[in-house]
Amino acid sequence: MPSSGNLQHSKIVEAFMFLDIELSVKLKANNEFSEFLMEKYGKNISNKGNDLFQIIDTLVIHRNDIAHGTKTDTILGITEFENYIEFLEKYGKAIFETIAEKEIQYEAKYLYKKIINIKGVYRQGSILCFEIENIKIRTGDFIIIETPDNHFF
Repeated sequence: MPSSGNLQHSKIVEAFMFLDIELSVKLKANNEFSEFLMEKYGKNISNKGNDLFQIIDTLVIHRNDIAHGTKTDTILGITEFENYIEFLEKYGKAIFETIAEKEIQYEAKYLYKKIINIKGVYRQGSILCFEIENIKIRTGDFIIIETPDNHFF
């Protein structure tokens, strides 16, 4: 469903609701992006609201002011761009990873067989031992893992 208006964080979140993705929650849970947010805003990001993503809305406001010829004293200087670019790169990557995880979750649920008899997980998740019957696993096959906290990879 198309959305009108500028892509403020709330509009981006709204667009992902149709995919059953709570984007703000998923972004806060994304390892790399959450570490970035904690460096910026402190350790307790899970209790913070959408103010964590205010930089997106600030850019939209700057864009609107410039596009509509509004007089402003807050034109971005060249040194400020680095912070915006770093945030946008990490934000975009976290959104991409969220979509990829949702796709993997869908595939695991609807396209593949579930392995129930897990014998063990070793070396911090790099080795998975399981028992299966009547299924051949070949080079190039995919195994999708659901972690105890409902992440898929």
